[in-house]
Amino acid sequence: MDMIDKNVMRKNEKQSKEIGKESFKFAWGPDERYDERKRGITMDVGFKQLVTATKNITILDCPGHQDFVPKMISGAT
Repeated sequence: MDMIDKNVMRKNEKQSKEIGKESFKFAWGPDERYDERKRGITMDVGFKQLVTATKNITILDCPGHQDFVPKMISGAT
C-alpha cells in the first residue's frame, strides 16, 4: 500500500539533496514550508491522515524547539 506519492518523494529527495540535507527527505512530508525545510526544524503544526482497511491514523508533526512550543500546544489540542 503506497501512502506517499512517489513523485512527491522523488521531488523531496532531489530538493533535500540540492540544499545538502538529504537525510531530511522523509521529514519533508509534513514540513512543506521552505523555511522549515531549509532550517531543518519544524516551526508549524502539520498533520497527515493515513487510512487503512481497519484504521484511521493521524500523524502530527509538532515543533519541539522551545521557541515554537506554544504552536505545538495549540496544534496538538
